[in-house]
Amino acid sequence: MCISKSSKIACFPVLAFFALISFPFEGIGQSFHEYKIPVDHSIIIGAGPSFIYADNGGIYSKFKFKLNPSVTAAYSRKLNRNFDIRANIGHQKIEGMETTNATILETWQSRSSAKNFSGSVNFLDVMPVYNMFPSDHAYLRSDFNIYGGLGLGVLLSNVDLEYENETVENHQVVSMYIPGRAGVSYKLNEKTDIMLEGSLLFSFSDNIDGNRNFNKLDDHLWQLQLMVKRYLRPSNKF
Repeated sequence: MCISKSSKIACFPVLAFFALISFPFEGIGQSFHEYKIPVDHSIIIGAGPSFIYADNGGIYSKFKFKLNPSVTAAYSRKLNRNFDIRANIGHQKIEGMETTNATILETWQSRSSAKNFSGSVNFLDVMPVYNMFPSDHAYLRSDFNIYGGLGLGVLLSNVDLEYENETVENHQVVSMYIPGRAGVSYKLNEKTDIMLEGSLLFSFSDNIDGNRNFNKLDDHLWQLQLMVKRYLRPSNKF
């Protein structure tokens, strides 16, 4: 035992040594235990500009169309090192742009097609997500990642249609769609990512805008959203 003053001085380096070797091992033990607990679940929220590609939506080759807000909330679960499964629910405001071309307006009128529209779309889908840089544990993920995926969903649109001499309210369309999403994520801390994500909701309807078969494609939704992903830490109790 270190009793005398000189003995206490001699014992100090020994105590310091044991302190130095004990604290690191304790910290490593705690971290190892933490990484043994799976962190497979996360939630995502995001918002950003969007537009609809539609027959009467604007002149897309000249970038003349309306931008409107969209929001998305999602639940994600890690399946393995590369893949997640993600369920998305969201809302997008949509709006057309009336043309000034008299010939086109006459064509739409002869077909009983709407010349303009405004309203919103609600959507729900499920999709697998591939992460370019894999990880065995959420807390050990890389600072940057690139991801993307395709899925299947259903949407409900509700818009007001404008014709030459009347307005028809609550024009509704239900359609299946294929969501395609890709983005880049950045790790803010262990539990939080910030993401920039682009989406295309490829619908199977050409009647969301009340105007059919004027162009060669159906009506599709485009979105660019800034998102926050939060990992949900499970209980430490087994």
